[in-house]
Amino acid sequence: MKTIKKVAVAALLLIPAFNTNALGAPEKFTAKKFLEWKESNRRSYIQTTLQTANIIANGNDEEQSECLKKWYFSDQEGRANLIYSYMEKHSDFHPIGVIIAVFEKQCGEFIYK
Repeated sequence: MKTIKKVAVAALLLIPAFNTNALGAPEKFTAKKFLEWKESNRRSYIQTTLQTANIIANGNDEEQSECLKKWYFSDQEGRANLIYSYMEKHSDFHPIGVIIAVFEKQCGEFIYK
């Protein structure tokens, strides 16, 4: 019983050592920070996310893959602005999470069997 208590106390004492902010790790990447980037970098990030999502969709659901391509490339500027508007509303989330949520809203969830 004493050994278990010692291990528990030691574990509690080590928790602050694993706090990533205390170790000087970079701050969490958020949509708010993403929106501060230059437009060309934001577009490239969205397109890279789209390509990745499309590769996954293409291997699982060709209709979803086609939907993604048609939806985004039919009006790239309008689609990017839509994504940015969602990022403004959900600024504490990671940009990829927001982008994927917009893709899913347009073309269905990325859930495959």
